[in-house]
Amino acid sequence: MLHKFQMYTEQNRSILIIKSESVNLSAAEAFIVKREWNVRSCTNLNEAILFIVSERPQFIFVSVDHPNKNIIAFIKLLLQTFPERVIVFGEKPHSLTYHHFNETGCRYNIYPPVTGPAMERVLLSYYKNQLGANPTKVQSVPLTFKYNKIQKNEAWVYKNPQTKKSDDVILTLAKASEMFAVVDEAPLGKVKFAVSEAPSQGTVTATSPEVLNGTVKNNTETNPLGKKREPLNDSAPAHESLISRAAQEALQKTVLKTNSQKIEEIKISSDMSCILVQSTRFSGYLVAALGDNREVDGVFIQALRKRIFAFLKANGEKVNEADDPLRIVVQKVNFKNWAENKAEFLRKSVHKEEEVSIAFFPRQHIRLHFEESADEKMAKVKMTEIKPDVPVEFDLYIHLEENDRYIRYTKKGAKFLATQKKRLEAQGLKYMHVFKTDIPEFNKYRAQNFLNETIEQYHSAVEA
Repeated sequence: MLHKFQMYTEQNRSILIIKSESVNLSAAEAFIVKREWNVRSCTNLNEAILFIVSERPQFIFVSVDHPNKNIIAFIKLLLQTFPERVIVFGEKPHSLTYHHFNETGCRYNIYPPVTGPAMERVLLSYYKNQLGANPTKVQSVPLTFKYNKIQKNEAWVYKNPQTKKSDDVILTLAKASEMFAVVDEAPLGKVKFAVSEAPSQGTVTATSPEVLNGTVKNNTETNPLGKKREPLNDSAPAHESLISRAAQEALQKTVLKTNSQKIEEIKISSDMSCILVQSTRFSGYLVAALGDNREVDGVFIQALRKRIFAFLKANGEKVNEADDPLRIVVQKVNFKNWAENKAEFLRKSVHKEEEVSIAFFPRQHIRLHFEESADEKMAKVKMTEIKPDVPVEFDLYIHLEENDRYIRYTKKGAKFLATQKKRLEAQGLKYMHVFKTDIPEFNKYRAQNFLNETIEQYHSAVEA
């Protein structure tokens, strides 16, 4: 029980998770977040190094199944720097995975599958080992955290005088350079650094996202947002997908950078823009958010779409360019946290004085196949495609074949109720009808419904 007191009174409660793109750890991350840990996950090793430099996470969870060919050497460098704060985990129950565990020699391991309780157990194991065999009571302190198994208002802090407390996770400039060389990934771009107050130790911290020369600057400028934050990527890693690289290059060519030190950060968003992407290999929604829930400028999103599609076509993709970008309104959500958990990738930059982010949400069928209706101006759609109890973005009609008349059943902006849907299905009705001119609105409606479902999944995982 004493090690639980130690863990829940920890001041630095931040965790970095380095994983491969193919694994989904959202449930495990949500479990840890609910226990008041600040969790950041990433797949790019350069981004991970920058995060360690700037944010000094308390623990680093890293996958031995990461696709980087030098992942084991990278883990060993981490262990040399912070031997007690690195935890390795496996994503695949494969013999090679267990061989990698032995090869790293890490003290703390999580065998697949990775779960929230498993992560918590290994953290508790660390704090238990820190206490040692015979901890000594030294002082009482008030408990400021909530823990369902602890009912008292104060607790004793224990320590073992023979156990030396582990050093904070501080990455020196020399060690960071060594890690960058080992991982051998495409650079994240020109990210500005500032030497800390102890330059003799070579410690660095990441600061502003502005574009510089890509070199370490010997100064101590503060972050323009007034707090530490993750670096804004200026280029996509070489191993990432073609659409990820297309989005990153287009974003950096479209944004207008300024020298302003005041940047409006993306927080809670509901007003977004959506680009429908359908090509030879990719299908899904590319969603953009700007500043503090600001509407994305139409000229900006059109230019972004044009550059993304040009990049894809230049690399052999056949792109469907039929639809203009959509302005969508979804449930309020922390855009960056949602995208990091549910999107295939997230890319960020600064446009004028506002942070701009784009995230890609894959979906197999983003354009619905409409069948011809009796009237050439109308199109019919299966009733299963209409989500009940959600406002529609178009007028919805039923067709009376007996007299070939169309009756407006649900007005634009109103809800197609579940009871109405059930009643029509009971009467043998399988199709609803819309004007062909409203097909873009129907695709927008489907996009909003799909994205809202992912938001609900994200919120449920966080609250679990």
